[in-house]
Amino acid sequence: MSSHPDLPLHIPAEGVYAALHWDANGLIPVVAVQYDTGEALMPAYANRAALAKTLHSGWATYWSRSRGEIWTKGATSGNRQRVVAVRCDCDGDALLYLVDSIGPACHTGRRSCFSWLITPDGGVVCDRPLETPPDRNAANATRSDK
Repeated sequence: MSSHPDLPLHIPAEGVYAALHWDANGLIPVVAVQYDTGEALMPAYANRAALAKTLHSGWATYWSRSRGEIWTKGATSGNRQRVVAVRCDCDGDALLYLVDSIGPACHTGRRSCFSWLITPDGGVVCDRPLETPPDRNAANATRSDK
């Protein structure tokens, strides 16, 4: 149910795209979250076409800022993200993809890109990778895709 009396319960797709706050490059931040645990998996960006493909296909699709192209998570690695729901925040300037992540979400082979814990004393503890990326240099080259 809508919390604002002036908003309809259902908004047509074009109305949603118009209501979202896209940056100067036509992008909006996305955070992928494991739907059943709430675990934050990865940050990324989407443009209108990536969001439309996500909604149409049911697979998490993003915009690669470094390659300048749409990419579907796991298309080459097999570590796909089936989209259960897409949500936007109250200001319309960020999206949440609730996903069922098949395999690691991070290019480093870790379950989550948020695997670095900064301790109160400034130390850092990091989760171990679930798998080793096939080519560490290739994995590092794609790091800016998120």
